[in-house]
Amino acid sequence: MFLAGRRRGLAHIDAAAVDFGMPMGPIELADTVGLDVCLHVGKILAQAFNRKAPVHLEELVNAKHFGRKTWAWLLRCVARWQADQTRE
Repeated sequence: MFLAGRRRGLAHIDAAAVDFGMPMGPIELADTVGLDVCLHVGKILAQAFNRKAPVHLEELVNAKHFGRKTWAWLLRCVARWQADQTRE
């Protein structure tokens, strides 16, 4: 999610993980388990490592974009968020 927030190609991130041997990439995994779950885990990890949770992930969850379980596909949501950030 850190790389997604830095405007890396989401498909490229997933492809790199699959090429490495993972069964799916981190973007597909986040979309599958739910962005609300990812945000919860992200906040725990952020606190443990003295970092901030990804703001864009919190924005997506606040907008009720939870991933596949609500049919709000992550790739579309992040693409929309990235487009909004570009316009600012």
